[in-house]
This record gives sequence, C-alpha cells and structure tokens, in this order.
Amino acid sequence: MSRDYTKFFLNSKSSIVLIECIELSHPDFSQTHRVVRNVTAGVTVTHENSIAYTYVYYPLKITKNGSIGDLDYGLQVEFGDLGGNLQLELDLVAANSGFNTKPVCVMRGYRSDDLSKPIHGPLTLEINELAFNKDGAQFDAVAPYQNQSSTGRVYTLNQFPMLRGFL
Repeated sequence: MSRDYTKFFLNSKSSIVLIECIELSHPDFSQTHRVVRNVTAGVTVTHENSIAYTYVYYPLKITKNGSIGDLDYGLQVEFGDLGGNLQLELDLVAANSGFNTKPVCVMRGYRSDDLSKPIHGPLTLEINELAFNKDGAQFDAVAPYQNQSSTGRVYTLNQFPMLRGFL
C-alpha cells in the first residue's frame, strides 16, 4: 500500500474525498471509456505517465471484493445509463470476432485536492462476466490469472508400477 494512500485515510481533512476513476478498454472498442463515480461535473486527472485524461460522470456502484494487495482482488461494477454504450461496444467486439481478448478495467483513486497523481492504482483487472438488464449493465472484474501451468509431477501406475499395493 502506498504511503500516499495511507496518509490520505489517516491524516487528511474530512472535506477531501477519494475520487474513483474507472477506465474500460478493449482493442475492438470504438474508444476507451473513462468514467468517474463521484464527481458529477466530470474530472481531468493526470495518470502515472504524466498525461492528463478527462473522465466523465456516470451513475455507477462499485463493490470491492478482497483487499487491494490480494491476487483475489476484484470489483463488481453496476452501471446505470452506460449499459447501452457497453452493449454497442460488445456488438463491435462480436463483429470483429474479438472475444478471445477480455475487456480490461483499470481503476485509479485520486485525492480530491491533488489530481496530479493517483494515490492508488492503476489496478488492471480483466472483465470476466458482463450482464445487461433494464437498468443498465453489471460486470465483475478480477485480477488476471497468471499461473497458466501446473507445477509438480503426476504419478501414475503406468509410469511407476511399484506404487501398486501388494496382494
């Protein structure tokens, strides 16, 4: 956990709030969607690469699963009116046969009094499940699965006949 993040929660004034920014991208999306949850006028922030980006407000609910330092960390995000835009983006992914690549959700947190650098993030997560309903869209984003291979050796009776019990 970064020193800025700890300092924010332990030493900041109550008037300073955490601004949660989410970036949604996929190679086949028409654009990268940058949304902010708790600034209705939108916000322009500077990423860790020193480039400024504008985030627009969308009504959404973020539920965090686990703690930020875990490999099991994830988010459940429920969108209001962005659901229609996400449906159009998924239609583009389907038209380009791009479902082999998962959409990416990047989350950053900023102090409301200092938008020059994130106090936590970027947290890069993969969107595993995406669902739509009459109210909008909902997705689960989890840490990318890193361990693609098994470790160890499988012992079978064909390879090691001496493992068979005595009669």
